[in-house]
Amino acid sequence: MRYMSQSAVCRTTTINEDLGQVGYIFSDKTGTLTANELRLRAITVGHVHYGGPVGSPGGVMGEGHRSHSEEFDGLGDGEEEYEGDPSPAVFDRSRFMKHLRGATDDSIGHLDVEAGAGVKIESQRDILHHFASLVATCHSVTPDFGTAAAARSARMSMTTRRGSQREPVVAQLSDGWRPKYAGESPDECCLVEAAAVCLGYKLIEREQSDLQLELELAAGDAQQQRWRVEGVVPFTNERKRSTVIVYPPRDDEDVLYVYTKGADDVMLGRLSSRTGCQEITDSSVAAVNRYSHEGFRTLIFAMKAISRAQWQEYKERLNGAALMGPGAAKDALLAAVHDEIESDLTPLGCTGMEDRLQDHVPEAIIRLKAAGIRVCMITGDKLGTAIEIARTCGLIKEDAADWPADGAVDLGSKRAGKQALVVFDFDTPAESCGRLKAAADALARVEGGDDDDVDFSIVISGRSLGHALDDIHVDDRATCRDDAVAGYLTDLLMKASGVVVCRATKEQKSQVVSLVMDRVGSEGSLCLAIGDGANDVPMLNKAHVGIAIFGKEGMAAVQNADFAIAQFWHLTRMLLVHGRLCYLRISKLASSSDARGTDGGDGLVVRYFISSSRIWW
Repeated sequence: MRYMSQSAVCRTTTINEDLGQVGYIFSDKTGTLTANELRLRAITVGHVHYGGPVGSPGGVMGEGHRSHSEEFDGLGDGEEEYEGDPSPAVFDRSRFMKHLRGATDDSIGHLDVEAGAGVKIESQRDILHHFASLVATCHSVTPDFGTAAAARSARMSMTTRRGSQREPVVAQLSDGWRPKYAGESPDECCLVEAAAVCLGYKLIEREQSDLQLELELAAGDAQQQRWRVEGVVPFTNERKRSTVIVYPPRDDEDVLYVYTKGADDVMLGRLSSRTGCQEITDSSVAAVNRYSHEGFRTLIFAMKAISRAQWQEYKERLNGAALMGPGAAKDALLAAVHDEIESDLTPLGCTGMEDRLQDHVPEAIIRLKAAGIRVCMITGDKLGTAIEIARTCGLIKEDAADWPADGAVDLGSKRAGKQALVVFDFDTPAESCGRLKAAADALARVEGGDDDDVDFSIVISGRSLGHALDDIHVDDRATCRDDAVAGYLTDLLMKASGVVVCRATKEQKSQVVSLVMDRVGSEGSLCLAIGDGANDVPMLNKAHVGIAIFGKEGMAAVQNADFAIAQFWHLTRMLLVHGRLCYLRISKLASSSDARGTDGGDGLVVRYFISSSRIWW
């Protein structure tokens, strides 16, 4: 099992036979089912959509959306193909650059958006500038020059105008120079490269607290600007957003910009209701919903302006918290300041990025399901994106019919060729738990009779999962988790043809595995978890068997797994060939030892270990 130069790795020799007893697989999505090779497919800034096959069959935006590239075929004049993409997105770059350079367009209209600290967004040019600046500055990516000589050559090609410390550094660009980017987050690398290729804002240098950008401000005329980074609030799985506080490259340093990007479920509650903001928020929400139904990963972008005095106050509070000893009090104080910084934001727009499936994933899932193994995909993506990816990889049937939240329970029928899709995504514990009970009751009514005929898949959000598994609060009174509700959920997980858990935290990944593990002992099946990132480690450690994918997000998963493979489809050979053979050999060894006694058994032990040592290599 080799992919390119990467072979499978066995980190333990004590559970090889367990691979032949796996009945349930719990899989991460990004980097496990998908390649973690992101491509920017669509952008909406303000009310205007740029890029992507807009208006075409299967395209991102449908009728009625305000777009300036509604119909085009192929690559026309001024349209740019995102290099390296086998299925390229097409950006209407000519129109984007016209708007960025201030060209008028009566169909856009006038903007009147308050951004704070006396800063107003009055045109599409203004909002595009802030959007592109946010993409180019809010990240931890660094340009990769390749060699020190190339870096020196790039710097020497700049003719710099030097002035006071407040004066921006401006330089003419070297022709044809295009850096590559390196970073821990594939999302950020994708966005920064897209900013350089498509938006005209190219990151060319990063030095501690300074970012050097190359801006294509006019046709054939590009300049450099230096942005000073004053503060960073990094992305975490719990926060689901990241923020940078920067001084813009101008003489007036009385105003700073807070640039924030993140998942829609955490960003929408932080957006401002100031003049002009709600209309942009509505456009962004509509675009995010459409992008997610295409299976794209989505982000919302927002900003606000703050005064120098406001930033000094924030810094003092952050410095005070930093002096505190480690503990909950320090974490709470830092979180409170960060929440205040990231509140009342002015919406700018959103993006949709595609993360294609790894090769042979649909075929692998079909084979695993045909072998009687149930597969559950657990992801942090939003509900629409998760469902679309599940359909694409064959975990959920394309024609699965949604069970309406207010309708009668329908668990589908294999004989009738009808699969039901049961979605649990509710705002309150009462709704989540009530619908789980209704579905479990419907399943109980057919068990013992025609239960093998039911054919349903379930999708549950992290919010509803929390309602079912966590301690909840009703009228400010704490109530303990209801084990009966957890039982309803477990019944559904173990009977569903496919399971998707979306907007899940790393703790919830482990919780889902635990639910099924507590029940499977009686049927002799084992649970396997597979993932590629550090947030998958609790799930890998919890399952009977932990499998890591060699990915792009570090080695934490590999170091904590029992086995490591390069591609998801290798799992079919690992389980259905090597795992089965290993289990059969041990079964034969045990039965032969009982029949022939100790002396005969010793010879069998030697032969078994010789054969099993060749399983992996």
